[in-house]
Amino acid sequence: MIKKPQHQNNKGSILLITLLIITILVTITLETQRKIQLYQAGATYITRKSSCTDVARSGLALAKALLTYDRKEKNRSDHLGEIWAHPHDQDELELPEPENGEIILKISDEQAKFPINYLVTSTGKWRDSYRQVFFNLLTGQCFQLDQEKALNIMNAIKDWLDKDDTPETEDGFEQSYYDAHEMHVKVKNGPLQCLAELQNIAGITEEIYFGTAGRPGLKDLLTIYTKGKININTASNFVLTALIKQDETAEAGVPPDEAWDFANAMLDYRQDNMHYDELSSTQWYNNLPGALDIHFFSLITTRSNYFSVLSTGKSGEMQARIWTVWELKKVKNSIKFKTLFMEFS
Repeated sequence: MIKKPQHQNNKGSILLITLLIITILVTITLETQRKIQLYQAGATYITRKSSCTDVARSGLALAKALLTYDRKEKNRSDHLGEIWAHPHDQDELELPEPENGEIILKISDEQAKFPINYLVTSTGKWRDSYRQVFFNLLTGQCFQLDQEKALNIMNAIKDWLDKDDTPETEDGFEQSYYDAHEMHVKVKNGPLQCLAELQNIAGITEEIYFGTAGRPGLKDLLTIYTKGKININTASNFVLTALIKQDETAEAGVPPDEAWDFANAMLDYRQDNMHYDELSSTQWYNNLPGALDIHFFSLITTRSNYFSVLSTGKSGEMQARIWTVWELKKVKNSIKFKTLFMEFS
């Protein structure tokens, strides 16, 4: 047997070690390049996202300018023909465009919605007018719930809002109900802090909360921010219908179908710019045919002080959104904006 010289074995070992080191170095280099690319991509994303957020903030500044301009015009009402309702379709103000990106702005009147926290008093009692309006809303054209289901949902909401642990009905929807049905829910026993809480309340399905088939849901028709009044100049036909006294829920009421038809006639009337000057009166609907039989619950107004703003900043395919809710207050000769809610996405 012929033995290989020792130095040849050493050369082989050195070659293997060298190849191993080269492999490790290549791996480290490739991994470092990958991390650098990820960091660069992340930095680019953050920079572009930040730029979009800045554009969205510019949208909020634009919304403040429009709402302030509207107030300085000393308008006696708020309606959907004003410039705040059409921020991208007005030429009364010369406003600068953002240098980088695009603003998509939507300003909505929160007082067009039903104030769900006003359903009960601070002592846990029903507010009768709000109770009847909400019943009309649940049984009306939007949700079309039967009376029993509507009442169950209302009782469940009341048990959620009131401070006690006493069920509104024999079955009840206090904590014991949720525990018995193995629903991992803690009853609030206080006012809603966000509308999403409604999804935890018994009887409120995804369809009722989010809407379906082109119809709005509770998230679109309710608010937690206002102080009880509903603006008939901006409310949807569903909310307007609910505000009309109906023969199932109140004296001097009309049939639900008649209330629905009248609400839609109100929408047509208030959209006509020839009628804008009339919209400051809460009695303007008396100009419509059939108004003698129509009676509204005393929750209505034509002036709004609560607005929500959705501002989207876009740059290419990147976008950032800011959603905020403001309360407008007049202090001496200026308009102050109190932020009630703000969310970035």
